[in-house]
Amino acid sequence: PRLPFQQVFDQRQAYYEEDIETNGIPLKPGLMELLDFLEEMGIPKVVASSTPSWFAKVKLTHIGVYERFRSLVCGDQVAQGDVHQPDMQHQQRDDAQEFHREMGINHQAAP
Repeated sequence: PRLPFQQVFDQRQAYYEEDIETNGIPLKPGLMELLDFLEEMGIPKVVASSTPSWFAKVKLTHIGVYERFRSLVCGDQVAQGDVHQPDMQHQQRDDAQEFHREMGINHQAAP
């Protein structure tokens, strides 16, 4: 028998969302202090997550930090995850350079 993937996925997502509404999302210790510090220093902040972008936004909004980030980059926004990259070192360098351009940072001066 064929497993009804979409039905199972949708039910799992419904349970997960219900759990978040019931139990909340635990904050990592020190997160708010780190965000405060980065903002005081004028350092731009982004989120990178393998979570689908629509759900990452829901979760970040739920804990009250979504608006504190300049950008959100998620697994559903990239063509292939790192598992599929044949040359990760070059890909990471290229990604870092692109990120620096988007943030207005001179990537040559960045470590």
